[in-house]
Amino acid sequence: MNRINIITLGVRDITQSLRFYRDGLGFRTLIKEDDPAIVFF
Repeated sequence: MNRINIITLGVRDITQSLRFYRDGLGFRTLIKEDDPAIVFF
């Protein structure tokens, strides 16, 4: 069976993307800062 293990997205505004995925969609992450260099969900 095929499955997706990882998806990488390059974004222009990581702060806005973090808020969208963490706060808007409820994805869980250990990131607490607002302007990280990289985010894993």
